[in-house]
Amino acid sequence: MTSKQRVVIVGAGFAGYNAARTFSAFVDDIEIVVINSTDYFLYLPLMPEVSGGLLEPRHICASLPRHLRKARFILGTVSHVDPGSKTVRWEAPAPRSR
Repeated sequence: MTSKQRVVIVGAGFAGYNAARTFSAFVDDIEIVVINSTDYFLYLPLMPEVSGGLLEPRHICASLPRHLRKARFILGTVSHVDPGSKTVRWEAPAPRSR
């Protein structure tokens, strides 16, 4: 029995978000893991419209876990990638004090 191959995508900006969406849509026999420091994708080119009051902030934000349902989402920051051993080390965000 062979285990699924795993693809780890570091960062969910334009490239990472679209790579995860493409893998999810066309490939069923791999595990997709997305590691990002926030749980949302922010469409930055529309920030001027938000600051000008033409758009609401919620219209330029997409929830990563909701939009990448076939991917395993990890909230954190990658601290080390070792291609030789095929490992990725990441750190969870520090708890916030209120």
